Amino acid sequence: MTAPLYDGGERIGTVLRTRDRARPVYVSPGHRLDCATATEWALACCTRYRLPEPIRKADQLAAKASDPVT
Repeated sequence: MTAPLYDGGERIGTVLRTRDRARPVYVSPGHRLDCATATEWALACCTRYRLPEPIRKADQLAAKASDPVT
């Protein structure tokens, strides 16, 4: 399920539900990429989890890096 995301009158992204009854993911296009293509890429990167795999892995690595060494 998708819905366009606007700021004033300008479309800035897409609100995407990757799973039923899950919080949405906000997808915004990057350099030389439109909203539709960004949404397709985000869906293609969603495997077993709500978040696209590259975002999920980056979050895991950031959390691991910020843990104090014991």
